[in-house]
Amino acid sequence: MCQQEVYGNLHQGCGCFDVIYPGNKLDCGQPNCGTSSAHAHRAYCRCPKQPQESRRIINLFRPMCDRHKAAQWEAAVGRRGSR
Repeated sequence: MCQQEVYGNLHQGCGCFDVIYPGNKLDCGQPNCGTSSAHAHRAYCRCPKQPQESRRIINLFRPMCDRHKAAQWEAAVGRRGSR
């Protein structure tokens, strides 16, 4: 399976990884990999078309990401408002 390097930020509080930019693609050279240059099938192929992500952490944040903070806040406010 081919690998795609991605660089980004990791939030330890929720486990989210925000991709900032892609890096190099490493070709596996397998005929049964849909993203490889050596891919053998052309029509009606069921080979995996997504390369495997190889994550490179640029920044490590301890709190949750903004999406999870907002969801947690909405859940807390929603529970409080329904009493």
